[in-house]
Amino acid sequence: ENNNYELDCIKSKYISKSIRKAQGESVFISAYLSHIFCVNKLRDIFPNPIFIFLKRDELSNIYSLYKGHKKYNSWMSLKPKNIKESNNHFKNSINQYFRLEKIMSEYFDQNDSFYLNYEDICDNPHKSLKLISEELNKRGHKIELNTIKFPDFKAKIYNEKENTELEKLNDLRKKYKCQQ
Repeated sequence: ENNNYELDCIKSKYISKSIRKAQGESVFISAYLSHIFCVNKLRDIFPNPIFIFLKRDELSNIYSLYKGHKKYNSWMSLKPKNIKESNNHFKNSINQYFRLEKIMSEYFDQNDSFYLNYEDICDNPHKSLKLISEELNKRGHKIELNTIKFPDFKAKIYNEKENTELEKLNDLRKKYKCQQ
């Protein structure tokens, strides 16, 4: 319990420091995941913001969350408020994914937001940077691209037939979607 409080303080100090530093700057870029919970506040603080929402293959994303839940016997990544907790890592992963997706869709606004695909970034980061640059330029933010050497990396897309955990997650995912 105390560690969570200390972690929240560290996060708050980081955000506060970043925002103070960005004031007066033309571009403030942050990949801080918890910003998904305060998009409207960021819209109030920063004039003309641009939000890039990252999407990943649904089952692969859920499986990644599941592996984290199972490995650490705790929440992996972001934990939305008012989420239905369970002792079942399968259900927690499914609920977490769809709750975060709902939050993301609620804050998405075509006027200041766009989506990028995680797998595309991994497969061709130069093309993804070019897409980001084009989106920003369309919205009045001039950005020059520098040549960057990226490590060779491919995103893993999981198939429900790879193992029984994936089969179970896929079944729960389908049931969840039918209930919505």
